[in-house]
Amino acid sequence: MKKKEQVKESFILLREKAIEILEKKATTVEFPASDHEVLKLIHELQVHQIELELQNEELIQAKAKEADLAAEKYIALYDFAPSGYFTISREGEIVDLNLSGAEMLCKERSFLRNTILTSLFSTENQAIFKRFLVDVFAGRRKQICELMLEFAENKRSYFHLSGKLSIGKDYCLATMIDITDRKLAEEKLKKSEERMEDIIFSLGDWVWELDKNGVYTYSSKHGIDQFGYSLDDVIGKTPFDFMPPDEAARISAIFYELAAQKSIVKDLENWNIRKDGKKICMLTNAVPILDNDGNLMGYRGVDKDITKRKQAEIELQEQEVQYRNLANSGLSLIWTSGTDKLCNYFNTSWLKFTGRTLEEEIGNGWTEGVHPEDFDRCLETYVTAFDKCEPFEMEYRLRHASGEYRWILDMGTPNFNGSGEFIGYIGNCFDITERKHSEAMLNAIIEKNPMSIQIVDKEGHLLQGNPAFNKLFGSIPPPDFSIFDDLRKNKELEQLIPRVKSGEVVQLPDIYYNPHDG
Repeated sequence: MKKKEQVKESFILLREKAIEILEKKATTVEFPASDHEVLKLIHELQVHQIELELQNEELIQAKAKEADLAAEKYIALYDFAPSGYFTISREGEIVDLNLSGAEMLCKERSFLRNTILTSLFSTENQAIFKRFLVDVFAGRRKQICELMLEFAENKRSYFHLSGKLSIGKDYCLATMIDITDRKLAEEKLKKSEERMEDIIFSLGDWVWELDKNGVYTYSSKHGIDQFGYSLDDVIGKTPFDFMPPDEAARISAIFYELAAQKSIVKDLENWNIRKDGKKICMLTNAVPILDNDGNLMGYRGVDKDITKRKQAEIELQEQEVQYRNLANSGLSLIWTSGTDKLCNYFNTSWLKFTGRTLEEEIGNGWTEGVHPEDFDRCLETYVTAFDKCEPFEMEYRLRHASGEYRWILDMGTPNFNGSGEFIGYIGNCFDITERKHSEAMLNAIIEKNPMSIQIVDKEGHLLQGNPAFNKLFGSIPPPDFSIFDDLRKNKELEQLIPRVKSGEVVQLPDIYYNPHDG
């Protein structure tokens, strides 16, 4: 409603202004006084003509204002656009440019006008720009190139330049975009990729990626040589294509179960076939690749060649089987213990002797079979030697499967691994019951024998003497007494010493008598 009233007021004002202008104009046209209608019509036409002239003048002024505004907008868009705009001559001279272009080149616009653009670039980039300019003026389609500018303090800027020939074919109209951030990101990414490749190369492992169907989409160049295959041999294949049929069935079942749960692959050992037909064992670790919605897109992982380690493990297992077979085939009772002093292994001979299971014997279970009178001494000998990491020998009675106690000679030795690290003890035990009985009988005979009998070690020190010996010498000799000392006093008797040391039974002459009671 207001708009209609405004239009009406404008029309009234325009008409009043037209009438005023008409009254000021002098007219020489005369009509008969009787022709009143004609005069009125002429007056209306004259007023309408003036109205049209006024409207036309207002339109011209409005158009001029619109043109000025458009020009201002164009200049603002031209100068402050994010891209640099250049008008370049055939010789490479900058005819005109916007403010953004001047800011990109870090120069004043007034300085850059009429400047040869190639003078701002290095020799290498000058050649690129000249080739670009030649192609533009040759009338070819839109041309593009990338240029690099070096500023003070080793600052570099990279630009994407696109250009085409002007309508008059006199100038190159070029657009410049600053791509420094993108180029620096590309350089950073390239360095990161090179660093990663160096790391992969130094590790010697094989890095790969699978899609959601388990097909290789990426493979590192290094590491794949473990298989003897090339990248073309691997890309597009699945890991199971390189495995023996049974292994492929086993590993694929494990893999697809993990994939269904989007789980990681952790230390999965798998056997593969090299291109030359040899088997190789790989240790696989991988993580799932998920999109933004959590959908499985594939796996990214690393394979490590553990063939040598696996072969060593197999050999070690075979040696362990052979060792156990050897240990079980003999008559000696064998045990081992860890660094915690607890026994962790008993051979079959031991278990047959005691009539107990391995589970009953391990730890401290074996001590249940030791004779109560021997228990404390046995345990003290074992613990003392263990703490000093020294070999030991001890005799004790151990309950047999029959229920009787039999004498055991237990010889323990510190056990070390291949690195020289102490890992516990290993012991060999022998049933010496018969020997103990024989010794008891021999001691009884020696004790009751009326002849003087003495048992000495290899240095002649007295180990045992029967009552007849003690009666003959009047007292027990001192600890440092050696029969060899007395024998050396007599050249004839001295010759008997080597024979005694060799284990020969020697009867001394009756003249040899040296009591020690003074």
